Amino acid sequence: MPPVNIESSGDAKPVDNGKAEKCITTVMKGLETIEPLVRSVEETPEPICTEVQGSIPSWVKGNLLRNGPGKFEFGNTHYNHWFDGMAMLHKFTIAEGQVTYMSRFLNSEAYRKNSERDRIMMSEFGTLALPDPCKNIFQRFLSRFEMMDSTDNASVSFVKYKGDYYVSTETNFMHRVNPENLETLDKVDWSKFIAVNGATAHPHYDPDGTAYNMGNSYGSKGALYNIIRVPPEKSDSKDTLQGAKVLCSIVPANKSHPSYYHSFAMSENYVVFIEQPIKMDLMKIVTAKLRGKALSDGIYWDPKQETVFHLVDKRTGEILL
Repeated sequence: MPPVNIESSGDAKPVDNGKAEKCITTVMKGLETIEPLVRSVEETPEPICTEVQGSIPSWVKGNLLRNGPGKFEFGNTHYNHWFDGMAMLHKFTIAEGQVTYMSRFLNSEAYRKNSERDRIMMSEFGTLALPDPCKNIFQRFLSRFEMMDSTDNASVSFVKYKGDYYVSTETNFMHRVNPENLETLDKVDWSKFIAVNGATAHPHYDPDGTAYNMGNSYGSKGALYNIIRVPPEKSDSKDTLQGAKVLCSIVPANKSHPSYYHSFAMSENYVVFIEQPIKMDLMKIVTAKLRGKALSDGIYWDPKQETVFHLVDKRTGEILL
């Protein structure tokens, strides 16, 4: 059996780095019930042997790649949601009944900025970055009116496009990584190739390597759900998402309150998208920083809304339902 890579999401555990800034305080909330699952850890860039209980068949050979949050505090600031921890990449190498393990933090802009200042500098899904305490009161007030930057903390999943490995979240940023040593290579922005403001971290693939994903776009007329198709071939070694196209666009039931979605379904001939009653209030999301709220404040459950199934022909892009 040839070596294979298996990708999925993951989680990790915490460590107190002993650093603190007296001028910064945040209150951690919402993590108490799953606190044992979201502790910070140090990275292990050099492979170490693991203890195997039982036996692994000799024909099992390959790499298990996992991704998930691995650091939940910088200085005296803490993340408020388990989605927000800094991405850590994990690799288990399985061969001849033995397993080795290694891990690295994703070298994202969010991780670098937070590490340099030893405080949370970039907002995440459930955590709003506080104004820089080194600025004066007027500068901190004006910072509320600045647009919130999209995080590149790709902590959700490993994905593949055109044979390359990426780690992804649900913003427009992914990072290409080396699956051998977990080194961070290139930062890739979906919006540079296609008119979407993000994509899911769970694409689906045809046998030939063609990838399908979904991403929203936002314009003056409201939101659209877009089915994306990425070809399997590279034009050259630097090719990333070149050739990506919108297969079709689906109009939400409410353009200013589109549904939140984490994934979608696909068969040999169809894409199935479920528009559910978990809604995004776009006005609340756009004004979150001004109101001193995290992005998660703009997501809510609307029990009055129905669940709608959309069926799309993969070959033609025709919306059948």
